[in-house]
Amino acid sequence: TQKEMLIDDLTIQGGVVLKRDSIDPSNPLPVVIEGDQLRMSTAEGGMADIAVSGQPARIFVGQGWLDGPVVRVNQKDRLVWIDEPGSFGVPLEAMQKPGTANVAQGAATNSMRWIEAPRCRWQGRMMFDGKVARIDGGVDFFGRVQTNADTVWHIEGSSSMLEITLNQMLGEPSSGGKLEIQTVALTENVDLRAAQTDVYGVRRSLEHMVVPSLVLDAKTQRMLASGPGSIRSRRPSSSRLGQPSASLASQRPSELTCLHLTFAGELEGFLNRMEFIFSRQIEVGMGPILNWDETLDVANLQQLTPGQMLMSCERLKVFEASQIPSVAVATANGASRLGVWDLEAEQSVVFEGRTATEVFSGSAAKLGYQAAKDSVRIIGLPRQAAILQR
Repeated sequence: TQKEMLIDDLTIQGGVVLKRDSIDPSNPLPVVIEGDQLRMSTAEGGMADIAVSGQPARIFVGQGWLDGPVVRVNQKDRLVWIDEPGSFGVPLEAMQKPGTANVAQGAATNSMRWIEAPRCRWQGRMMFDGKVARIDGGVDFFGRVQTNADTVWHIEGSSSMLEITLNQMLGEPSSGGKLEIQTVALTENVDLRAAQTDVYGVRRSLEHMVVPSLVLDAKTQRMLASGPGSIRSRRPSSSRLGQPSASLASQRPSELTCLHLTFAGELEGFLNRMEFIFSRQIEVGMGPILNWDETLDVANLQQLTPGQMLMSCERLKVFEASQIPSVAVATANGASRLGVWDLEAEQSVVFEGRTATEVFSGSAAKLGYQAAKDSVRIIGLPRQAAILQR
């Protein structure tokens, strides 16, 4: 019988390029490996152990990439890893779903369309086993996404560790489904920032979240985060607490509102409908700010000024009321919708606020706040009466 030829140690210097037409038959993403030097050995079955070095060495998969000083590939164990600082960009093909390619041209939709796929840098190491990529040592990430035709979210953040899981193993026979990202998990010191602009780059909101950990299901757009955590949201005002309700079109463009929320339990979010549910030891402060750089700290809201409100509870739902007609904003290009936050609080609700003319406080079993109408609804139960003091 003919013996299989094995390579013990092959070294190639200068402008190394390896190409493969596709990852596997069901995922026709081309693969290209580039570097200044290649070292390779093979085992039985033609399985290769490859080390590509360069300034940097790179692996391209479709529109995505992976780079670092030395990229290692072990076909037998299905491992790709980099033991030093590096960066990667997720293939845009793995982020898009059928029917989301023309969000910018069509009507508003809640589908996510990445116009700049997520990319990240790390200071530790990266290991990919064919389905899960694990990155540690400090990770910074970036990306841009559209959820409707009118706005763009510019996302950036950092965490100690990042884990990305695909919906199927690379190189294995599959049911013919498209290769997609299934979950994204951020662990330790998660600091996430998002700026929302219109398609012309005019700022519409600033969001900032700090939590210990966060997991996002890319398919359902459901998010889970652990506490204790902090969230700040700065947006144009729909109204000023205690003033007559009016559309934003009649207010000064400089009027802004900041919401600062802290929680000890858990956050469950649904990005497709911009709804977030918090649990345990929730503190909320909100009020007017003068500019995008100013912020509020709920821990420092001791003596309230006009327009400020403070609330605590054990369960809170926050949702974006972007479909309420009264929050339409008149712009030079016509009316465009801008979401404001509404609140629904339950369990041991305590609140206080200050308008231009009075101070109020109270407690209730439930409280609802609708920003566009500047209305507060308090509800009592047989065992917990609603109390309002002025």
